[in-house]
Amino acid sequence: MPRFIKTDRLAVSDEAGNTVWVRRKMDLGAVSKIQGAKDGDELIMLYVANILGWTGPDFKGLDCTPEVIATIDPNDPFWELVANKIAELNTREVADPLARMNGGANGTPEPHDAPATGIST
Repeated sequence: MPRFIKTDRLAVSDEAGNTVWVRRKMDLGAVSKIQGAKDGDELIMLYVANILGWTGPDFKGLDCTPEVIATIDPNDPFWELVANKIAELNTREVADPLARMNGGANGTPEPHDAPATGIST
């Protein structure tokens, strides 16, 4: 598995000819932007960190900037599609270390996933 993530992009399009280009996978910089967001701004930062550009009739005259991204209607079905694609692209098999310890993906805890407690078993 590579240790660095390319800034590949993936198109999310609708039938009206609008396309939003999203990051294929978040890198450390993108994750840091989201984690560093003020309370309540996480969704905005998720979009800012992952939307790389857009084209189409609904985007005429609109630059892809954080300020414009902040005006997105999160209840619009197209933006829900974009958010779902971002989530799909960035889902780990088992993201929670405690879930891995309690059975994880294959039902068997991994010894290297055990927390460092200083207590030997």
